[in-house]
Amino acid sequence: MYVYSLLEEQCHLQRLSLSASQLDPQLKDFVFISPKANESPGTLAVLIQDRGTVRCGQWSWRMIASKGLEWGSQLSYVRRALAESWEVLIMNPNQSSSPEEHVSLAWECVISRGAAKQVVVVMHGYGGVAFVDLLSRQPQDVKGRVHAVAFVDSSHNPWHQLLDTDSRDWLKSKSRKWVLSPKPLNQPVGSLKAECRQLSAGTQCHEAAPAACVDAIFRFFTKILRNRSPPMPFDIVTRSRSHGAPRAVNSPG
Repeated sequence: MYVYSLLEEQCHLQRLSLSASQLDPQLKDFVFISPKANESPGTLAVLIQDRGTVRCGQWSWRMIASKGLEWGSQLSYVRRALAESWEVLIMNPNQSSSPEEHVSLAWECVISRGAAKQVVVVMHGYGGVAFVDLLSRQPQDVKGRVHAVAFVDSSHNPWHQLLDTDSRDWLKSKSRKWVLSPKPLNQPVGSLKAECRQLSAGTQCHEAAPAACVDAIFRFFTKILRNRSPPMPFDIVTRSRSHGAPRAVNSPG
């Protein structure tokens, strides 16, 4: 399909079979990954689409047909991640036995074995259900690797899915949920049942939501990752010291 060719030719992603852990374009149960996704110790961006007829690299084929690739495909997310020097993994949950099983298999075969120290995840619709299911299955590994989570009009419910209190608290601190709303993009949207901070996606269309809030999501990721960076040591250099004369710096009080 056309989106696959763009991922491969323009973004230089590769298809990785999950069943044999080898590159094999003929097998259905595969993911797309950037060439150094397994070996890079930096940040890995993971994309999980809604369930249904959408395929790997798509948020919505209807949006592709009506408004173009920038609205319906995941290309804008891939390009933004690569521009940040992040690695990328695109899941393919609708070509497997179930989205939950695919996400679990991709985690076990690729992410948990990779070198990435910082994982950020974007989920649309039922993709959020599959991710929360993964969190319930492997809470310690997920919480140890994933640093930021973006739910986009997600249908997950941590109160109905089997999450312990620690995992619900972790979601509250690490995630944001962009919901359909007439409010401008990124404005708070209150809910008594919200498990994390909710923000407006800037649209009331489910299929348009990922494209509508891409900028807000990347700002959120960048802020979280920046705050996790260790502080750099520095010396206090005064004007006189910079000219060679040492000067004591006294604490106030």
